[in-house]
Formats: sequence, structure tokens, C-alpha cells
Amino acid sequence: MTTLRRISILFIPCAMLVLLSCQETPTTPEPTVQTISMEVLRRLDLQQIYYDSLRVRNKSDLILPARWIKRIGAGTGNTTVYEELISVEPTYEGSAGNYLLKFDFKTYLDSLRIEVPFVLRYYQTDGTTTDVEMDVPAYRYPYSHTVPFMTHSNWPSNVLYLQDIDRNATKLFYHPLGPLGLFEYDLSTKQTTELVLYVAGDHIASDGQYVFYDEGHFRIRRYNLDSRTTDATLYQPSFGNSSTILGVAAREGFVHLLIRQNNTNILLKYTVDGNLLETIPYPKDSYFLTIHNNILYSLVWSTREILRFDLNTKTFLESRLAPAKNGDGIKIYQNKFYYIDYLKRFVGMIPLEDIE
Repeated sequence: MTTLRRISILFIPCAMLVLLSCQETPTTPEPTVQTISMEVLRRLDLQQIYYDSLRVRNKSDLILPARWIKRIGAGTGNTTVYEELISVEPTYEGSAGNYLLKFDFKTYLDSLRIEVPFVLRYYQTDGTTTDVEMDVPAYRYPYSHTVPFMTHSNWPSNVLYLQDIDRNATKLFYHPLGPLGLFEYDLSTKQTTELVLYVAGDHIASDGQYVFYDEGHFRIRRYNLDSRTTDATLYQPSFGNSSTILGVAAREGFVHLLIRQNNTNILLKYTVDGNLLETIPYPKDSYFLTIHNNILYSLVWSTREILRFDLNTKTFLESRLAPAKNGDGIKIYQNKFYYIDYLKRFVGMIPLEDIE
């Protein structure tokens, strides 16, 4: 028997064994990528976890028929102008055409925006991508019930930033940064009126027919809404006595003024007519004031805290997180806590019970 014939005889049984083996254990190819419904891909859990951070997770019903997503990107912009900030590989849970797509990561939120244009990009196994676009609110940390009250679109064109606010039933009063004075914004007509022009100062407070304003960081003036004039001075340091105004709050016929005098912080309590009733030690550095139920609230920029001071017991209560990374004026009106996010150029509103 020739060598070639021997090889042929041996090859035929081997080939048959290979063929039988292939028939006994067939493989099922992965389905090709089909269009995944946007309704499924939008099953996301987005949670703001810091002033400029967002946590992005899948919901438990983000189910795919196959492992079609190989990578997930997150960024800002839209499908035509997309800037990717992070990219992650997802995992899968399940089998037999019922795969839960799982991912959990953190990404950045622009601290200058009220809402951030957000894109979640799904990279698919066939080389295509699918984008989910949305505007993500960037003001819900640490208080998830925060809602916008006023934005810079309502301000006069020459106003860049706000410093302090207060309100009554029909008007919002505000003082902008710089030598622009005191303004009144009509909540019904959306019209703004300049009440007083002054060149320096940070703080304002309203009560009844009066709005009190800080002029020059060392004097508190009273503006009369009925007569439309500045008609009194509540506080002015005596000659040679240096002091700086840190905040003012007015409620129920009384005005509280926080000042730093001779490197010591004190609270002064006045009637609206300027009669000094009480001097209260206040051994902490803070700015901007508001009062509710005899609790004085103030803001600490460095630690992003809201201080709470009991005016009855003259003691500090447990502090709270500030509602803005770059906050300014705060005021309470009808169980709502109003605050300025300075860089966002935004006035937010929180249910007071969330702060209390």
C-alpha cells in the first residue's frame, strides 16, 4: 500500500469525526445589533451628589435582548457638539435574551449653569452610537426639592450678579453687586424699578412698608415704600468707631443687624424706628441674615454652612449645608427659604422644612 493511500484512509475517518462533532455542539451566533428603543435607553437614575457632581446609574428595567452595548460615554453638549467627560464599560446581568445593562459612575456638572446640557452616549458592538440628550438641573444639591424662583433673564441688562434679596406678597427686593443700589421687582407685571441708587453695600431686608439697606458697609438706611423716599437712618457708628455690616434681617417690627466691631461680632436688635433694644454676643463669622420663629439663619462661605442661632436661648443650633456652592443672600418668606446662587445668577426656593 502506498504512502498516499494510507494517508487517505486515515484522513477520511478523522474528517467524519470532526463533522459529527460540529453537528453535535452547534454554536448560536450573537444577534446583530438592532434599533434599541429610546424609551428603554432613557431608563436612567440621575442624582446630583454635590454642587458640581452627578451620579449616573441604570434603572432596574434597562433590559436588552443581547449584549449590544460595549461602552458608555457621558458628556455635555448635544449630538453635533459633544464633549465627552467620562467613558465606562458596563456590565450585564441575566441571560437568554433578557440582559440588564448595569453602570454606575460620577461625572462633572458645570457650576456656572442652572441646567446642564447632558448627553449619555451608548457605543454599540456594530460601531454605531446612540445618544440620549437631556437638560439636567444643577441646583438640587443638597436639597432635592429646590425649584427656581428667579433667573438673570428677569434682571435689568446692567445687573450681572445679585448679593441680597427679600420679598413681600407682591414684590421681590434685591441689591446687585456694585454701585447699583436697591431694586423692586413686581412679581405680577415682571417689571423692575430702581428705588435707591447708592455706590456700596451688600445687605437688604424688608418688613411692612419699609426696606432697610446697607449703605457703604457701615450704615443702615430705611426706605419707605409709601412715600418712596429714604426717611431714616437706623444705624451709624459713632465718630472714630470702626464697624462693618455683615447682615440685616427685618421681621414683625424688629430689625436685627450683624456687625463686626473692634474685631468682635455682635447682633444689634432695633425697632423699625431705630430704637436699640438689645446687644447680643455672636462669636462666629458669617454673612447675610434671615429670621423665622426666632431662629436667626446666616451663611458661612468658607465651609458652605447655614448657621442657626436661637435668639431666645442665645445659643447655636446644629448647622445645615448651604444650598449653593457660591451663595450670597438668604431670606425666609411664608415657609420658603430663598437663596442666591451667585455664579449661577439664580434665586432658588426650598421648603423651609427641608432646612429645619
